[in-house]
Amino acid sequence: MDMDKNALKSERRPRKTFDRKAWKKKHTQTVEDLKNGLLKEVDNYTQSPEKVVEMLDFMDKFHNYSSRNAMMIQMQRPGATAVGSFAKFKSMGYKVNRGEKGIKIFVPTKATVFYRKNKDGNKELANLKTATKDEKQKIEAGNIETYQKTFYKIGTVFDAPQTNMPKEKYPELYPNRHQDFNMKNPGQIDSLENGLRSVANDMKMPVITYDPFNADIRDKYKDTQNAKGYFNRATNEIVLNGYNTPTENVSVLAHELGHAQLHNSQKQEKGLPRELKEMQAELTSYLYCSHYGIDVKQETVDYIANWTSNGQKFNELPSGVKGQILTHVGSATKTLTNSTDKLLEKEQEKLGQIVKENFLDTPEHSQWYVQKEKMEQEVTDNETNGTNFKTELTALRKIEKSMTIDTVRNLDDAFNKTQ
Repeated sequence: MDMDKNALKSERRPRKTFDRKAWKKKHTQTVEDLKNGLLKEVDNYTQSPEKVVEMLDFMDKFHNYSSRNAMMIQMQRPGATAVGSFAKFKSMGYKVNRGEKGIKIFVPTKATVFYRKNKDGNKELANLKTATKDEKQKIEAGNIETYQKTFYKIGTVFDAPQTNMPKEKYPELYPNRHQDFNMKNPGQIDSLENGLRSVANDMKMPVITYDPFNADIRDKYKDTQNAKGYFNRATNEIVLNGYNTPTENVSVLAHELGHAQLHNSQKQEKGLPRELKEMQAELTSYLYCSHYGIDVKQETVDYIANWTSNGQKFNELPSGVKGQILTHVGSATKTLTNSTDKLLEKEQEKLGQIVKENFLDTPEHSQWYVQKEKMEQEVTDNETNGTNFKTELTALRKIEKSMTIDTVRNLDDAFNKTQ
């Protein structure tokens, strides 16, 4: 039996060692093939204006991907609807259908590199992970300089129809899909938007809602398409997508007003890279929305991660600069919340006056109030002699509470008349 085991062991194939050179050669060839195919596809799509428009429309549908990757998707799967990685579909609870061929895209990845001399004495770029013990010591001592470099590896995505995802769920993969964010106090939403519009008005920055069916607006402003809004520098106007939900309008307005406060020509942040400006504006929107109980956390995280390589571009900054950036975000947010809080206070005062005029000052309420006061006094006076008015008083309070609620429910019309 032992001899049989030894014989089997001797017959087993030796484990293959990883041939890095062969892998690198194959990877390089794959990249070249994809690039050549991409160039050919671009050439095909620039032969006529109609083809150019077709390509641009497709790229817009996948605008969260780079232009190059959008064209890669079109080249390999014309008419793709909504794409995601294997892991993305898995996280959403769906599976890629057996036998489906993935769509190849370029995935940027950052690495720390340094220069070392090869056998011929020439400098060549090397990944920090491959550094020898001696090289690591020299790097730590500052004798060898390191650099951040972006490389591109091949990634794979799948189109939604290649999975078991139901068609009605496809919009969950669409970039910038419209959504109504959770809000603790939905009744405040109009006041929040009005507060932000007030700030925009103070900055002489009109807010326009894009309507594709309004010829005047359609001819004057660029279509928002998938974007939820944008700032028109030529006219100093904020343009909102007409299909936005109310909470999206608040989020977008806070974002654009963050830009307006922090990134105009007079501000220190004007020299910041665009990705950090976008991070500041989105953080302003996040702080504003959080202040009033609108949950935009996931959208904020995704947006900032997309612009800053998962926060890496921010983390690379000196601590002092990071602190300054966040401090300015806080100041910009405070300007927005101060304006909104003033508006909310005025509306609360107005509502209080309406309640007073329509309920508290009425003879009906006065009668109940006098009766309740009298009974409360009787309860106090008679507690010592055993008389019990508490049950009757509790019933009276319930009736009064019910009457108050019914009355306040009818105050909307009265309040609207004051607008």
